[in-house]
Amino acid sequence: MQLGSRSTSYLANFASIIGPMAVLGAVLVGPAIAAPPSPAPDLDHFRCYSITVGHPALPPFATLEDQFDERLDKVEQVFVGFPFGFCNPVAKTIPSPGGGPGQTTEIRDLSAHLILYEIHETTPQRHVTWNVTVDNQFGRQTLFATKPVALGVPTQKVSVDGDATGLEPPEGLNHFKCYRAKGRTLNVPVTLEDQFEPAPVIVVDPLLFCNPVEKTVTRTTGVTIVTPIADAEAHLTCYNIDIDFSRAPFGGFTQIKPVETVNQFNHIPGAVEPLQVVTDERVLCVPSTKSRVLGTPGSLQTP
Repeated sequence: MQLGSRSTSYLANFASIIGPMAVLGAVLVGPAIAAPPSPAPDLDHFRCYSITVGHPALPPFATLEDQFDERLDKVEQVFVGFPFGFCNPVAKTIPSPGGGPGQTTEIRDLSAHLILYEIHETTPQRHVTWNVTVDNQFGRQTLFATKPVALGVPTQKVSVDGDATGLEPPEGLNHFKCYRAKGRTLNVPVTLEDQFEPAPVIVVDPLLFCNPVEKTVTRTTGVTIVTPIADAEAHLTCYNIDIDFSRAPFGGFTQIKPVETVNQFNHIPGAVEPLQVVTDERVLCVPSTKSRVLGTPGSLQTP
């Protein structure tokens, strides 16, 4: 594969990487199931934007082991391709039904960022369909997760628009192995505010379910780097989001943001790599607790 930069159509970028799950989509519509709140993981919400220009991962191969892999008694080698999503920590406010200030979840760690890379399994296999019960601020939901399609990598955001951020590398932030997911449509209005912009949005349907994962890579120098799971309870459920035109009649202004980053897939360790990020309404990843899992290879396992 060519190791240069890539420019992609940001409007199709997430869809082209993650792909549809039409088999399940027709039967999963409705509100989340009310449930007593679970202890929230020590993890930020993330708003993820499309990357239009970025460099592929180096080294291009990684070995991953998450909680699904452990159940199957395996580890998985994947080819890690181009970055397609850049995720800022974000403050989320759920408006009060009575018009009050609403419930706000503030940013815990301004340094915590993720880059989403496309991943491809090196060995063709029949996928497990995982039936996962998750708890988060939107209630209790059942998700159906299948093929792993993305790897979330902790990343230092060094500069934006040529200006240094002063942010340190994130500490205690997991890598995440993310699976295509389907579940009930939420249609919940929230307001998001991160280091790029504020935006009123509608949280729609689940897109990804992300387990914390142990990642092993071997660099061209022969050095092997094993990054263990920092917090086994911290998961992410990622949802499609749309601009809320009832609160922003003219929508927002889409901008191209030059961003310089550092993470374990940089071509020169420790040196910055440039990205172009589009401030489009795309994806909200919500800290989640995984309370129940069922799954069998090639089948849809239900409670």
